[in-house]
Amino acid sequence: MWRRTVVLLTLLLAAAALSAQTPKIGLGGFGGLSIPVVQDDQASGTEFGIRARVKLPIVTVEPNVSFAKWGKADPPEGITDMPDGSKVTSFGIDALLGGAPGVPGFKPFFVIGGASYKVKNDDTGYDESKLGFSAGLGVMLGLAAKLDLDVRGKAVVIPTDGGGSKKAVSVTAGVAVNL
Repeated sequence: MWRRTVVLLTLLLAAAALSAQTPKIGLGGFGGLSIPVVQDDQASGTEFGIRARVKLPIVTVEPNVSFAKWGKADPPEGITDMPDGSKVTSFGIDALLGGAPGVPGFKPFFVIGGASYKVKNDDTGYDESKLGFSAGLGVMLGLAAKLDLDVRGKAVVIPTDGGGSKKAVSVTAGVAVNL
């Protein structure tokens, strides 16, 4: 009798531990500003995208797609017109350290990621795709087990041919539904 009770208790604890380790999956969208840094030929613009979310025991992984459109910069003195801002499309993956999707409350996190970025400007003919990276901070607000809001800021660096890079700061707000 005692042996059966111990075996049953062990199985129940193992089942509880396994269900606690089950990855949490979510889907969401985001939007905000993309602010070019040290680029006189670009102005701030919009950014939006979609992301999936998989919460693993130590880290949350977010595959994502984003679309940004930088604005037309003000021309310097003596120049009458500037080209339109570039379009930036990215397919990437971010890792969140901290935060806890699906848990109510206020949760700060650190985000680091990499992506394939395509920067295109129809006016200048610039069209380049490169691997880039990003890092930043954010805050997640769990409203319920199924709904999270987040605000994050990320510095984005996209290498260019010739040793330079395109840099921007993304400030976005998003919502995610946890499945």
